[in-house]
Amino acid sequence: MLQLPLAFVIALIATFIGAAVSVSRMPSPTRALLTAFFLMLAMMFILVGLRDGYGVELARFVQPVIAMLIQPTLYLAFNTLTEDPPTSAGKLLFRHGWPALFVAIFIGLAFMRPDVSLILVDIFIFPSLAFYIVRMFSLLRAGPDKFIRVTSQGYKLSIVGIIAGIGLFGFILVLEVAIFISRRLFSGGYSELFVQISIISIAVAMILFAFAAALYIARLATFDVGQKNASFIVGGGAHPSKKDNETINALDELLAERQLYRDSGITLARIARRLGQPARQISLAVNRCRQENFSRYINGYRVRYAQESLKTTDAPITELMLEAGFSTKSNFNSEFSRVVGMTPSRYRSKHRPGH
Repeated sequence: MLQLPLAFVIALIATFIGAAVSVSRMPSPTRALLTAFFLMLAMMFILVGLRDGYGVELARFVQPVIAMLIQPTLYLAFNTLTEDPPTSAGKLLFRHGWPALFVAIFIGLAFMRPDVSLILVDIFIFPSLAFYIVRMFSLLRAGPDKFIRVTSQGYKLSIVGIIAGIGLFGFILVLEVAIFISRRLFSGGYSELFVQISIISIAVAMILFAFAAALYIARLATFDVGQKNASFIVGGGAHPSKKDNETINALDELLAERQLYRDSGITLARIARRLGQPARQISLAVNRCRQENFSRYINGYRVRYAQESLKTTDAPITELMLEAGFSTKSNFNSEFSRVVGMTPSRYRSKHRPGH
């Protein structure tokens, strides 16, 4: 009976996830970069399976090049959510892909001096992993207003992905160091053990990730995903400038006339394009003039719309919630109570007795 190496199972899972991402509603080029990440991850484990399961030695030399491309691809996938307009996926990979070129050169030299060139590959991979771990941490600390191309729900999902990426890169870094030490101090005696441990660990992680992603998406309808970082205010301590006041007045006028807040998918980037101003200027103006972040500012408009509807109509609260622009009941109740000081049902009872 033909045995299927575990690495191939991981590759299959990564391929399915990549296919799901490719047809998702994620902003472009984030969608393209994340798809590329999972497909490259699948390719890397196919190479591992060919090397360990079937003795294909050539796979050993191609795998590090793929590994060097995976790191910037995942980082850039999330970083593009902070850019408006975003840089194309091709240009980004060209800018960040040059370390993989050096690794490919070192791999080429391995055919002449394998003892030297493979050491150079290992040494080159370590700082690259550390660099992108630091860059991912910088995205983690940026706060919701920095992610101008996603909604508050998309921001929370992005944070989950960034944390998972940091964990993956950190695990690979520790593993690479362990294998490097094993090869240098113990003549590679523990290298294969570390490799097998890594394959099993990543297999379990990928399976859990696939199930967790499905459950997380299914729970978006009932889970409050927009307010964890709502207290984070960029520039909130500064006094508003004349430009800030002009921006907030223009923004208030736009929202009052067009009622853009009723679109649950509205983002800071879309608002910025409507106003013809940089997204960062709008974010700073909201922070300084209203002392709250953009997400709470928009939710304030939604709550006021819901208040008026609760006072003047008998429509179900869930229907009014959706009309106001909220997409989850928990977020609506939380924001309504924060702004008004009572729940929507109690507010309706107070202003429409008997209804």
